[in-house]
Amino acid sequence: RAFDLDRTNFAALEAARSTYARHEEWALVLQLMNLQLEHTPDAGEQAALYLGMADLLSHRLDRSDDAVACVRRALELVPDHPGAKPYLGLLDSVHAERKARFDAAVAAADKARDGRRRAARLVEAANLWMEESPADAQIEALLRKALEADPRNEHGRILLEQFYEGNGRWDDLVAWLSQRVRQTARK
Repeated sequence: RAFDLDRTNFAALEAARSTYARHEEWALVLQLMNLQLEHTPDAGEQAALYLGMADLLSHRLDRSDDAVACVRRALELVPDHPGAKPYLGLLDSVHAERKARFDAAVAAADKARDGRRRAARLVEAANLWMEESPADAQIEALLRKALEADPRNEHGRILLEQFYEGNGRWDDLVAWLSQRVRQTARK
């Protein structure tokens, strides 16, 4: 570590967070909150930081799974934290709404008569669920089904690559790209 975060440095960190927030640089605000969290020994202050991160993740970065994890971590630190429990209910409702949209897209895919429409709905469902739960194996299955229905679906191919890359599944990514190269060579 290049420096210790004493009270003076915490004040500078707060000022930087405030500046980045005014400029809507939410990813940088989140990084600064993580840095502050690493150097905050008090459980109550940590819980408050986690709740602030949950708010940022949910409302600014649209990462509700990560937001729920932050709220749960705050509740682990301070089980009776007054701000956490109602917020967890709100996040659960966001999750339920996204799940309903996902289910509707899968149902639309099942009803689609041609491969291109089926693939488009499956990719839509996978994209929705990727936002909600980026490591879920169901995403890969949906994208592979979509590409079976319409191998030319570029969005599906890109999402599958992002899924592998985002989850550190490098061997699967290499195998997938190699398969694409072999298929392209045949054309």
